[in-house]
Amino acid sequence: YMLALHKYPCLTIDIGTCIKFDYIDAAGIYKGGSIAPGIEMRFKALNYYTGRLPIVTYQKEIALIGDSTKNSILSGVINGITHEINGTIMRYEALDSKITIFVTGGDAEKIDIQKENCIFAQFLTLNGLYLIHKINA
Repeated sequence: YMLALHKYPCLTIDIGTCIKFDYIDAAGIYKGGSIAPGIEMRFKALNYYTGRLPIVTYQKEIALIGDSTKNSILSGVINGITHEINGTIMRYEALDSKITIFVTGGDAEKIDIQKENCIFAQFLTLNGLYLIHKINA
């Protein structure tokens, strides 16, 4: 997340196997964040921890109201993650109105993030690792 260090305060959101939020304050100090299950993990958990729910895979069109078990799972997982991320962004914006938000990760394009001030950086983590390597080389 080294690229994000050059613009702070900032929040990076990595949407992949897990959904990770990392916050750097206005002084450039990493304060911490949170980790939550990602899309596939939630689909698998619903199947594994219940007796009868099927394994479901992501699809692009998600209804608010599921008209079948599959569509209800899709709605719960995808709409739940969407509201979780958008709600978390709102809380960080309330913490600091000048925050810059970076969104990255393999599943980032699957979530409808309703923020015009988000920077979508597909290779944020890889570029950050490269900068760390250059600094330490």
